[in-house]
Amino acid sequence: MGELSSNDEVYKKDDIDKNFQSGDVLSESEDTNSTSGFVQKCTITFNALMSGYYIIQWYYEVSNEHNTKRTEVRIQLDDTADLGRDLSDPTNNNNYHQKSGFAKNELSAGNHKIDIDYRSLSNGGVSKIRNARIYINKI
Repeated sequence: MGELSSNDEVYKKDDIDKNFQSGDVLSESEDTNSTSGFVQKCTITFNALMSGYYIIQWYYEVSNEHNTKRTEVRIQLDDTADLGRDLSDPTNNNNYHQKSGFAKNELSAGNHKIDIDYRSLSNGGVSKIRNARIYINKI
């Protein structure tokens, strides 16, 4: 059976036949990062995943306090494979860009993790992210 974990609030969907079918995690709080190293915003982990095809969806809002700096966001599977990557344009007055995406992936049986990471593309900017969500569903 799949188990979801996060430091943020977790919602778990009904399991069908006692096997992991779908789940989601969200992190609504605003977080900041002023370095060029990636910082994790939210994570969904699961154990004993059934092998098969899954739709993985994500949403987040991103900004940078400096109007010439950019924020980079990546969505990763098992901290190795990028499912999505985005480089947001600089913003003025801390305006937020709404971003979303999805991927169809064949996942092997076992343990997996999907996370959203973000960073300021260059030092001197303060990247901000909020309302991050990850949803996964077996198809």
